[in-house]
Amino acid sequence: MDIMSTPELVVSDSIIALLLCLIFTVIFFVIKSHMNLDDVIDDDVRITTGIPQQVMGHVFNPLSLKILDPATASITDGIKLELTSKCASWVRVFWGVSIREVYPIIYAEWAEFCSSFSGDNFLEGISLKRDEFIFPEPVTGKILELQVDSEELDLGAPPRARYPLVVMVIDMDVLERPLEDVLTLQQIACVVHLFHVRDSHCSAESHAFAQYVRTPAGHPFNLKPLYVTQGDGDLSPQTQCVVCISTAVQRVIMPCRHACVCSECFGRLPRCPMCQGHITSFFPLNSS
Repeated sequence: MDIMSTPELVVSDSIIALLLCLIFTVIFFVIKSHMNLDDVIDDDVRITTGIPQQVMGHVFNPLSLKILDPATASITDGIKLELTSKCASWVRVFWGVSIREVYPIIYAEWAEFCSSFSGDNFLEGISLKRDEFIFPEPVTGKILELQVDSEELDLGAPPRARYPLVVMVIDMDVLERPLEDVLTLQQIACVVHLFHVRDSHCSAESHAFAQYVRTPAGHPFNLKPLYVTQGDGDLSPQTQCVVCISTAVQRVIMPCRHACVCSECFGRLPRCPMCQGHITSFFPLNSS
């Protein structure tokens, strides 16, 4: 009968102990990995469910203005704008407006802005040409054909010190009411459009640089577009969530402004699915 010597027993015990340690180590890391995976999933959910919702309010806008045929609009051929107004409106048109000097006017207090707007010399000295249209009744799809002498409006090569075209439309009903009666109004009473118009120095298609809206009760707001998944850029009730592709879009992600997910999928997203940008806040569509 073979009897193992003491050194052999020590080696055998060491090997067994090493194998047991290895087995327990593997089991520990397997369990730990599952725990970490659960933590990651929970963290992703907590990231979005803890993101603040921006408080939004519905504001009535009776004034709408847009470019018709932007591909053909130019300083040489003129530009057509389509106006829809639910109220009596006063449209003032300014060509070649100083960029630096127009913003203090746009951001002036409502009383000061209205007083300046109503004056005959409004934007005189900071614009190269002016025109105006007055519509005492509401209009729908009214075409405004604007034309300027290309030699009179030579703004040179970019970067420029002047906007090619600035158009302001104001609600005359609000303008003519006593100031103390309108300072609490939350409806939009004036829109300001800053346009690029294609010319020989800048061939980019005519478009709006920016659109500002004003309420008598507050300062101007710069309207920003929402980015949607449809090619035509329209956001309809049929626009589907890009994650589940079965539910209508219900959330707008900020700050990227992608309107692309439903409320259920939004609660599981750590980032915007369109641009992978961080989500800082959101607001619901259609009070969803």
